[in-house]
Amino acid sequence: MNASSTTAFLGLDVAKAKADVCLLRPDGQRFEDSFASTRQGHEGLLRWLEKHAPAASVRAGLESTGPYSRPWCDLLHTAGHLVSLLNPARPKAYAQACGLRNKTDQVDARLLAQFVAEQKTDRWTPPDPHREELKELTRRREDLLALRQSERNRLESARAQSIRDSLARTIKSLDKELARVESELEELVDRSASLRQDESLLCSIPGIGKVTARKILAELPDISRFENARKAAAYAGLSPRRHESGSSVRKRGRLSKVGNGGLRKALYLPAITAIKFNPVIKSFNERLRANGKAEKAIIGAAMRKLLHIVYGVLKHKTSFDPNYAVP
Repeated sequence: MNASSTTAFLGLDVAKAKADVCLLRPDGQRFEDSFASTRQGHEGLLRWLEKHAPAASVRAGLESTGPYSRPWCDLLHTAGHLVSLLNPARPKAYAQACGLRNKTDQVDARLLAQFVAEQKTDRWTPPDPHREELKELTRRREDLLALRQSERNRLESARAQSIRDSLARTIKSLDKELARVESELEELVDRSASLRQDESLLCSIPGIGKVTARKILAELPDISRFENARKAAAYAGLSPRRHESGSSVRKRGRLSKVGNGGLRKALYLPAITAIKFNPVIKSFNERLRANGKAEKAIIGAAMRKLLHIVYGVLKHKTSFDPNYAVP
């Protein structure tokens, strides 16, 4: 986004209790302040913007910090300002390129304001409420599965009967809670026509079942946000990263892993299954093996190819077709 005579740029460094902010006005003046993460603090920020940028449109940028950044995004979006929710890796690389050495909350806010003034950023819009609930439920399910497995592992090594009984009770409780969450997932998909349709489309892809489909839908934003499948792969951190310099440096390429780790995790096991049973990915795998690619590289490429297929069926609202060429 390039600066204009009518645009002010706002950077927010968000923490749990507060947000440090920096406003770069069209006339070159800079204003800085800090606001509490409370209703009063939110109202104070809006009054502050009205005071210091009454005639300018505001473009705001803040890093994605889970539950702490979302209220500020909602606040600014509802007030009519343009908001960009940034992958923290981008401002970090920008700071390194600018040679910034100091790191304080106010310096970070200033950096974010400068970043949205000079760099191209995507506009944030509130996600569909059903998809937000799906994300929370699928992540809660993952947490419960991990907790249950931890308790099962402890049960295997526990010797005292009192401890074994305690662990058994905890596992039983986790089983009940897991069943409750899975029931809520079923109910959510049943009452959302959009989720039902997209789940059905994803399940038409060999290698993807209901659980994986829901994880993908939870972690992947609205498909219209991406210009093409490669942009979706980049969002997931599945783009290949090359390391070459001159004529002598030729290191093995790796996945960038700068993206949504939850989406990558959701695709890992399905990609391994797809290598065996998905005709498109199976033939792709055979070509890579014939070219001498390492096993790890093959799985990463299969994950990327699978996400390309996911993008295609969701974008075109059509079931998987093995005869359709996926780039």
